[in-house]
Amino acid sequence: MRVVVALSEDRRSVSPVFARAPYYAVVEDGRVIEVVENPHTHAMPAGPKAAEFVARYSPDEVVAGSFGPIAEAELSSRGIKTRVASGTINELFGVHTFVRQPLLRGPIATRLRCLARRLLWRLLGV
Repeated sequence: MRVVVALSEDRRSVSPVFARAPYYAVVEDGRVIEVVENPHTHAMPAGPKAAEFVARYSPDEVVAGSFGPIAEAELSSRGIKTRVASGTINELFGVHTFVRQPLLRGPIATRLRCLARRLLWRLLGV
């Protein structure tokens, strides 16, 4: 089951509002697989845009402290259940949040890959 949780600034607590939550955590089978920033926190109205954004992650359910009527209608029209909750994501699912770090990029990463390749060649005697 895939659930999206609206998070507060601390990325641990459930946000009191859905549409203007600063972050969303995507939880699948009890594991946080991704924490994404909400690009629609300042949109007018924020509800439909936030609902459309969250729907991209194909959740079965969305959890927040409260939902506006437009956002709730938009989510239910897409077949997504809504649940009002409070507390932390750990209390809800027994998981700890994390933010997936991007892969190394740029000149430093290129240099590290080159050094790793040379070390491997040296170990293999090539």
